[in-house]
Amino acid sequence: MRLVESFAYRVRTAHGDACQAQGRMRMGRGGGARELRGIRLSASGIAHPQWNNGDVTAADADIEGARVFFAANGVPGVCAFRRACHGRTGGFCFASA
Repeated sequence: MRLVESFAYRVRTAHGDACQAQGRMRMGRGGGARELRGIRLSASGIAHPQWNNGDVTAADADIEGARVFFAANGVPGVCAFRRACHGRTGGFCFASA
C-alpha cells in the first residue's frame, strides 16, 4: 500500500508542477502561478474553471487567498476545497460564474 501512496503523491506533485509551469508561461496573457499556505495555484488566462488548477496540500490551506488570486486572473470564484479519500487533501471546486 505504501508504494501506491508514494507513487500517487509523486504523480500529484508532478501534475502540480506542470500546471504551475503552464501558468507561468501564460503570465502575459492573464495566466499566473502562486503558492500560498497549503495550496499551489495556477491560472491559465482562460476564464473556465477546468483550465485552472489548485493543488491543496494542507487542511488549513489559504482558500481566501486562492479566491483573490483567481479573481485577479479572471477565473470564476473558488467556493471550497474538497478532501480526497481518507481525509487527504485534494483539489477544490469552483462556483459557477
